[in-house]
Amino acid sequence: MKKILFIAFLSPTLCFAQKAHTYFQLSGDMYNYSGADPIFGGSMEIGAKRSIIGLGAGVSITQFKGATSPYVPVYFDISAYTNKREIRPILQIKGGFGIFDNNAVSTIKQSGGLYLNPSAGLLFPLKKSDIILAVGYLSSEIRSKIVMGTYATTSSTNITGWSLHLGVKL
Repeated sequence: MKKILFIAFLSPTLCFAQKAHTYFQLSGDMYNYSGADPIFGGSMEIGAKRSIIGLGAGVSITQFKGATSPYVPVYFDISAYTNKREIRPILQIKGGFGIFDNNAVSTIKQSGGLYLNPSAGLLFPLKKSDIILAVGYLSSEIRSKIVMGTYATTSSTNITGWSLHLGVKL
């Protein structure tokens, strides 16, 4: 299953990359969910940039306060740039599925769901890399199943908030 997901996520990027500049991106992220304390995370992405469009696949990791396991979204990234070499605007949309296996309380089982993070910011080109600073809006779905004896109920919570993204594209 892991191999199938890996191929499904990377095959569009590899096809796009045949005549494009490939990149590797490491990022630090800060999220502010619904007025709670800021949460920090990190992400890693591989992709290709062709003219003014970028296409990539990545994985991020975030630890929620009080959770027993991290929230790990696996996503596609579509980026749009301007073609100039100086400081330029960038638009990014990251969409995918969050993996979450939190069992903090024995009667509540939590799992991941849909993940979406559109953002806008600036790209600062350097000699051999680029720095990205972007602000976005994050939406993460968490599915909960409450089990009490033979009775079980499920619910879905959409966690939303602002995100600040600082990354290095190599």
